[in-house]
Amino acid sequence: DAVYHGTTIFMDFRDTANPSLVEVDIDGRVTWEYPIPDEAKHPRVSGGPDVEWLPNGDILFVMPYKGVYQVKEFVWSYETNDVSHDADRLSNGNILMVCGWGDKPEISVQEVNQQGQVVWEWYPKDHLDDPDSRTTEEGYTHSNLAIRLGDGNILISVRNFDMLVEVDLQGEIV
Repeated sequence: DAVYHGTTIFMDFRDTANPSLVEVDIDGRVTWEYPIPDEAKHPRVSGGPDVEWLPNGDILFVMPYKGVYQVKEFVWSYETNDVSHDADRLSNGNILMVCGWGDKPEISVQEVNQQGQVVWEWYPKDHLDDPDSRTTEEGYTHSNLAIRLGDGNILISVRNFDMLVEVDLQGEIV
């Protein structure tokens, strides 16, 4: 009675050259599978991307270094080398995503509309410690998560700073 009786969806990297989205039922039977297209694959990615159901039954997933994709069959994509771990479809239809790789003081969070235009972004270098003192192989902040809160603010996990920050739509830490 305490077990969820629906299905679970995740990224399957057992064959790292041919990852796929897989939906399984309570007994572990595959009920749906979506092979990741070649143009969405990246050789450095072998686990960890965000996958979530959308209210309309589609699936939103992140392929780090490649982009954010909405599928059941192919529906929509926003391709960017900057996306890292997390993306969410907002109630206004836009995508809120965590960005940043490499050794530059990168953007941490972007909001992108359905036409692929960036409508909001947050730069941690404008609000946090000196980038040269914090940059690692994974980047300056290496943010793992961003969530739009009920009041419109955004909660951001800033891993390399060991903190969560709440940011308003003017970009200020509140």
